[in-house]
Amino acid sequence: MFLYLLVMRTRSHADPAGASNREMVGALGINIKLLYTLVFGLGAALAGLAGLMQAPILTASIGMVRIF
Repeated sequence: MFLYLLVMRTRSHADPAGASNREMVGALGINIKLLYTLVFGLGAALAGLAGLMQAPILTASIGMVRIF
């Protein structure tokens, strides 16, 4: 729900438009580099949260490194 509100109610909906036409989004006054940085940071934070939530289920430990 939070992500839906973030995309629909803020200027971050320009991210998909920026993927296809960066110049037009820049002309609208949106800093596309900052927007991409924030979207990447949000994605990395959500991936970290998913790993944090899954670790107790899979009993993660320090010695889980698998070398091929």
